[in-house]
Amino acid sequence: MLSLIVSGQDNFHESEIPFPPIIDTETTHFLFTHYDATEDYPLSQYFNPFSQPRETLNYYGSGDVNNDGQINNNDLIAMQQGVQNDRADIDADGIPSTTMDQNILSNYLNSSIDYLPGQYNHPLQTKQEKDDWIRKLMLIDTLDQHDYIGIDPGSVPDWREQRFISGNFASQLSLNFWGWEPNSINPETGQPMPADTLWSKYDSTTIARFNLPMYFAGVVKNDNDWTHGMNAILTGDNPLEFNDWNFVEPQTDQTNVSEPWIDSTGVLRWNWNLPPDSRVWIFAPYSFGNGQAPYYNIDMIRGPPIVLFNIDSIGNTSLYWASDNLLLTNPNVGINPEPKISETYELNNYPNPFNNSTTISYALDVSTIVELNVYNMKGALVQNLIRSHQSAGQHTVAFHADHLPSGIYFYRLSSPGGSATGKMSIIK
Repeated sequence: MLSLIVSGQDNFHESEIPFPPIIDTETTHFLFTHYDATEDYPLSQYFNPFSQPRETLNYYGSGDVNNDGQINNNDLIAMQQGVQNDRADIDADGIPSTTMDQNILSNYLNSSIDYLPGQYNHPLQTKQEKDDWIRKLMLIDTLDQHDYIGIDPGSVPDWREQRFISGNFASQLSLNFWGWEPNSINPETGQPMPADTLWSKYDSTTIARFNLPMYFAGVVKNDNDWTHGMNAILTGDNPLEFNDWNFVEPQTDQTNVSEPWIDSTGVLRWNWNLPPDSRVWIFAPYSFGNGQAPYYNIDMIRGPPIVLFNIDSIGNTSLYWASDNLLLTNPNVGINPEPKISETYELNNYPNPFNNSTTISYALDVSTIVELNVYNMKGALVQNLIRSHQSAGQHTVAFHADHLPSGIYFYRLSSPGGSATGKMSIIK
């Protein structure tokens, strides 16, 4: 049983959140509400931190201005006619159908650019571009309209409905980005949750407005009872690497709050959101507290943990634990640009397990730039094996591990068109 204290900046209330039972992520499905569309949504997608949650163009900055499921010249015409909606704000400056929006969409339609800024799961999107997109969306979202309210069980009207603490801000942000489904499975009992579990204080008009996998993050200080609820979204390539996550403070619209800063006296400072000597849980949000104990005074997003990081006393970060269901590679859902890693030959290594050396093999469909790296269980880079232009066909590379201790390691092959990851064991 994991004891997690859910709190705001100053007040907290303790609640026990147990680890969920093992759920078949491939066969368990839910009905997911996304604006006016209902979709069959596999639980496995909650463990995929790379792609946009739902395969729909009804999201902010998509370019599908007329909402017909396509991006074409009809959308450009609609923008020129001054149509005002979320989908028409291509550059996410808060103003739809501007000249800049029209120029970007026109360049995309004539293939001058490969992707729109809001096509978050496009394999050519860089971390900097994704971070910049999240920063813009946080300025558009309306969470700053909610006031921070401490826990006061005696307040009137019903304090369960009205109060907003840190976890409530984080829950609303998950609603705005990811969405919410009204008939989810309780992760503890395996039974359906009541359909009316979304508390009235939450804004249901912005559900899945941004359509991105914004996770719930719970920060627990190791040396006292202080805890905090915030958010995290993967903008890098490796979900096992702390710095590949963009940690978001929903109360202040700040992004990348994990980055330290230097004050006017030259002293290195850490933001209060992610202090040294703490642990950071990242949860997959797929249901809400239903007002029953022990959630009667929490009414927040809930779901299984996917990864846990540790921050030591001087601010160094490391991987503490990761779910076996966590997807480690970008599936590039719905996008298949060339060049790409071959689907005919799987990335693999032999022998596995091994003692001192193994051979990694892979195939490329076309001539392209590739990079092959080895990582440890903490997500830290162990060795770069390849970073060069290679021809199409079968390739092999020897990996010598004489200097490494026994354990599990990951090797990741990346190209402009995609990536693949394998797992290997060193036994000495």
